Amino acid sequence: MTTIKESANQFIERYRERKNGIRFYGFDDAKEALREAPETAPIIGTDMNRQPVAIDLHNDSPHVLLSMGSGGGKSVTLKALLAQFLRHGAQAVILDYKRHSHRWARHVPGVTYCRDIDEIHETLIALADLGMERFRAADQLSDDEYDRGEWMGERIVIAVEEMNSLIAELEDYWTEIRTQNAGNRFWQVPRRSPAIKALHKLLAMGRAANINVLAVAQRASVAAMGSSQGSRGGDARENFAIRVLARYTHSTWKMLIPDCDYVPASEHVGRAQVAVGAEAVETQILYLTDDEAIEWATGKHDNAVEKVGGV
Repeated sequence: MTTIKESANQFIERYRERKNGIRFYGFDDAKEALREAPETAPIIGTDMNRQPVAIDLHNDSPHVLLSMGSGGGKSVTLKALLAQFLRHGAQAVILDYKRHSHRWARHVPGVTYCRDIDEIHETLIALADLGMERFRAADQLSDDEYDRGEWMGERIVIAVEEMNSLIAELEDYWTEIRTQNAGNRFWQVPRRSPAIKALHKLLAMGRAANINVLAVAQRASVAAMGSSQGSRGGDARENFAIRVLARYTHSTWKMLIPDCDYVPASEHVGRAQVAVGAEAVETQILYLTDDEAIEWATGKHDNAVEKVGGV
């Protein structure tokens, strides 16, 4: 029987939802949707009718762009998505020049965490080479073997934190390398950062290489994509057909999703707009604690449920 106190709490919750929309979406709210979500369509949150919102990497876009102002929930969103990919056996590569955005991921197998700029530089180049190796391997296959897709290998998800500052650091790092080797007449040093070139290659590879990029920027301008060489930054940004905006300005909206009807940014914690094409869905982003993310990524939560059920 529902007590008066429980009834009052439910009334207050319904009132707050009518006034402000869904206020919170956590593991307990999402666990059924998480269990049913396919590998290529992880849950990112819920709409204002409590219907799960997923991002479809197979049908909509192989890459996801998160453009979120300070406090918009960038790392929280990445955590929720990465935990789901890892659960399905993907390898995750986290490029985090801030160094400590995803401490939870240190406890999960299958995660490569890169913090120093030279390490990030080399990792991006290695990932692009891996993608090309997969393409070359496919050249040798029969049509049946190609269609089965086994040549793609395991999924690799690359999480790029703070694109605005990272791109600038990669450019500066390469300028230092070129300056140090300016007198070496036996080495032809390209002007463009090989790491940024590699990132653009990865974005262009798309689904076929089974490599997905989740890029985070406070403001995903052309410069944040690596624009020092002509229009390449703008071209690279076009590979992100799924765009998530939070704590945005009107100019950012016009820049990133001009085909969607403008909606002022919500001040509510964890509220974002998830846009695909000309449609933007107001979404309460899925919040997982560090422990919940670890348990979901490693399957420990399932083991705990089985033990409880067997008691």
